[in-house]
Amino acid sequence: SETGRTIAAQPELVPQAKRLFENDIPSLPSADEVRTKLESARRIEKQVVDSLGTTYEPSADLTDSAQTSTQWAVSSLIKAQSVQAVMASLISEAALKGGAQSVVSSTPKLENAVNQSLQAESLNRQKLIVEKTTEAKGDADIAIAQAEAKRIRDEAKLEAEEILRKANEAVAAKRREESIQIATAKIEDSKAQVKVSKAENEAETILLRQKASDPTLKAKLAPFLTPGYQLIPKGMSADMQPHSYIQLKSAGALEPTVEGMQKLVNIAHTRTDIVRPRWKFKSNLPKGWRKSPEDIEQVKEAQQLLIELGPVMVEMGLLSP
Repeated sequence: SETGRTIAAQPELVPQAKRLFENDIPSLPSADEVRTKLESARRIEKQVVDSLGTTYEPSADLTDSAQTSTQWAVSSLIKAQSVQAVMASLISEAALKGGAQSVVSSTPKLENAVNQSLQAESLNRQKLIVEKTTEAKGDADIAIAQAEAKRIRDEAKLEAEEILRKANEAVAAKRREESIQIATAKIEDSKAQVKVSKAENEAETILLRQKASDPTLKAKLAPFLTPGYQLIPKGMSADMQPHSYIQLKSAGALEPTVEGMQKLVNIAHTRTDIVRPRWKFKSNLPKGWRKSPEDIEQVKEAQQLLIELGPVMVEMGLLSP
């Protein structure tokens, strides 16, 4: 482009352009790689947005994938900004040294100038050394030529260091700005997640309370919800009260095993409790309920309801703590 030719018109800038195009730009991610990352982020976003208002919670793998993509994007952005800063510095230096006015018909494209620069520079320096050596008449002239060569090298070094310093400052400033934006976004995301989680918990609690208020369900759990004097595992209360959810768990009656179901049966079937309703099975033997599929399903259903609704029933006062 014409901008490239303005850089090519300044031979001292060509080696910097060579490093930029041979080393820096190839290290940037390809367009296909960027599109792949964006598509992955879009799928994650769609999955999360579609799940709003439900009890869905993103898996650890999904969270890790999003965080990995974010880290990759930040790292790639810093690289791109560094390349942009170096390129902007080259364009700025070319403008300061003459810009478009320095371009003539014989000015090569930047690509050609880059390919020729190092070889031409080496040949010119060798020729200069030979000429100066030939013209030198003594040690004094040689010392002057050497001092001049050193001065040129020192000036070039200082100029390169200044360009690099400005580029690093620009990248550092941009990096600080991006870090602040990322941190702010993370805070907002965390607040939104807390609100969504709170709303989901409240909605789930409302549903559980509605379920626990069902008269049919209460009838199935009457041996545990009906206030009485007898306590678990043994003992008496001076005041009538429902069975304790914590004591049911401690006694093992809420373990989803045959042994846990037997403990639940012992509590709801025992004839020593004459206040609360009692479960009746086809067989009155202590373990007779195990011989009837209907009795087994009755015990299993009651145990699952107590496991699911126990904490909510405690809040509603249907079970003792």
